[in-house]
Amino acid sequence: MENENKVGRGRPRKENSNEFEPIIIKFDDVSFNEEIEDQNETLNMFNEVISELKNVYELQLTDEEIEKHIIKRESLNDFVSNLFKNDYKVKRMIEIAQNEVLSVLEDFKERVKYKYPSTENFRVKDGKISLKNDFVEKLRRKHTVSLDTPRAKKIYDLHQKAHALVIEIREMAREKGVSVEIGTLFEYDREYNIKARELRYNIL
Repeated sequence: MENENKVGRGRPRKENSNEFEPIIIKFDDVSFNEEIEDQNETLNMFNEVISELKNVYELQLTDEEIEKHIIKRESLNDFVSNLFKNDYKVKRMIEIAQNEVLSVLEDFKERVKYKYPSTENFRVKDGKISLKNDFVEKLRRKHTVSLDTPRAKKIYDLHQKAHALVIEIREMAREKGVSVEIGTLFEYDREYNIKARELRYNIL
């Protein structure tokens, strides 16, 4: 069943241009999409049981009923006990229909509980369940590495520069057939300050 959740990347720009605009340096598409897909499996289970109740038992659940009885799986017996009372004259027929619906709901509740979905992740609109936008954004942030302040940007730039310089030294040494590793270039002193090792620069 196709769902309404679309995978996207961009963040809305801040209205105040004086604020530092976060810079995304890494986004883990694979892990993000895996979590979205896992949530979508639960969504499909939700919407399938709603469709079954509608198509088989002609039950048109309100958004409030879906929220309470499908998403939160609460008060199932109370909900079922009020069904079909005006549809059948024979009490036994009413009970049979109610028990069938209860069986569908109990089976659904048993299947979905092993996925441990948080009820706070979902919203209901016009009889359909979807993921809340803020939940999707929370997942996106979880799998995003970004620079959120000027200080973070400066540290990142220095880190990249240091990395480039180390690579340059390694490449120059490799031209002479010498292997240089991080431990070759730096060491800790007695106060655990990092300092440059003395190298045989003339052979590198």
